[in-house]
Amino acid sequence: MDNIAGGILKESGTAHWEAPNEEAYDGIFFDALPGGSRDRKGVLESEGFRSGFWSATEVAPFFTTEAYYRILYYDRRELGRSLEKKMVGHSVRCIMDQ
Repeated sequence: MDNIAGGILKESGTAHWEAPNEEAYDGIFFDALPGGSRDRKGVLESEGFRSGFWSATEVAPFFTTEAYYRILYYDRRELGRSLEKKMVGHSVRCIMDQ
């Protein structure tokens, strides 16, 4: 599923995403926007080109300086997964309980 999930999650069109916004059609009303990320010095980078979302999954209970994040790209439909130091800034999706 990761090979097409990025397209399903991204906002369609190029109002916010850079072209070509590969196969984006927001199939589940998530409407991910390309917020970019903040580097270790707090500088915003890649706005319009990618969007990273923190996961609640840490690397290990005793080593909590890193966590997983998911990443969407403007030129791919894939959904990436990687590790990042927590001092880097990615987006967080909050869901309200009903």
